[in-house]
Amino acid sequence: MNTPDYMDVEVAFKVTKDSATAGDKVIINTAEITDDNGKDIDSTPNNLKDGEDDIDKEYIRLKYFDLSLLKYVSKVVVTEDGKTKETETKYDGTENPEPVVKVELNKKKLKTTQVKYFYSIKITNEGEIDGYAKEITDRIPDGLAFYEEDNKDYGWKVSTDGIVKTDYLKDTLLKPGESAVVPIVLRWVNSETNLGQKVNVAEISKDENEFGAPDIDSTPNNNKEGEDDQDNAIVVLSIQTGSAPLYITLIITILSIISVGSYTIYKRVLRK
Repeated sequence: MNTPDYMDVEVAFKVTKDSATAGDKVIINTAEITDDNGKDIDSTPNNLKDGEDDIDKEYIRLKYFDLSLLKYVSKVVVTEDGKTKETETKYDGTENPEPVVKVELNKKKLKTTQVKYFYSIKITNEGEIDGYAKEITDRIPDGLAFYEEDNKDYGWKVSTDGIVKTDYLKDTLLKPGESAVVPIVLRWVNSETNLGQKVNVAEISKDENEFGAPDIDSTPNNNKEGEDDQDNAIVVLSIQTGSAPLYITLIITILSIISVGSYTIYKRVLRK
């Protein structure tokens, strides 16, 4: 023979999720002739001996898909008697402990006061596969309200009572390490009885990548606290008695530490 005769035999395997999340992400697949019905000149069938030419290995390195979400208050706009004050928080969502934005209101001017919270929702590709955040869901707490006229630029639409969604990033490909930010604006529902803490939650409700790989540590749209595709931002409203001017402070309150401290520590420290 001028060239050796040969025959190809194909075999397919499915990578399991357990393998994809294992510490050692390189999988070694070995094939060997186990019975040659004769005497091979330089190999012994079925002995798993490296170096013989009746055995060979292929190596595959697994990549994982992982989108994360951080939510934080980036700006507060307070209008009192037609006069507006804007306060930039300068937050980026990575602060530890997580700051609470507190707005103190002048009781005598309460009826003419409007408060708007400008939230930022930051999606980051923390994995090794390009992907999309096809849909983001925001769950609005009691006492805050969504107005479409405040949110036209980013495609937010009311899905059901207390829930809004946007597909603004559906065509934005996020490569590993890249981020994109989607703002949302919520208003305080003006009432002397509508004070205290408000916790607003956002989550990636649909994701996608070309391989159909699931997120390694989160399930979209399951509203599960602790997964890194979901995050909250906390605001507190209170009354400043007397004639003192309205002002905004950025604080960590004992109340917020008691109520959400354990989750804050988890999502800002342990999940990193």
